[in-house]
Amino acid sequence: MTKTRDDLLHSIAREVGLNVGLDVDELRKSDLNAILVELDEETAVEAGAVYAHNTPDKSEFRALVGEAVGFEYDEETPDPRPYSKDELEQVLRAVE
Repeated sequence: MTKTRDDLLHSIAREVGLNVGLDVDELRKSDLNAILVELDEETAVEAGAVYAHNTPDKSEFRALVGEAVGFEYDEETPDPRPYSKDELEQVLRAVE
């Protein structure tokens, strides 16, 4: 069965223990950090500090997760994009 982006986002949320709504369309900065924690990455920050001014921005978090699961996310684009379906599938496989 082919999963939609929505299915993939909810599956990732279940695996990592994220609290996301039914209409989630992308991962929040705190979600991305929780994925890094799940993967035991040293790049994860303390949960209470995710939104501090000296932590990575959202596109940098996307790049860190991409690197941790095996794909390159270009954080330098002027308009950061959400993960593609293929990238979400890789994230899901990594956290399962």
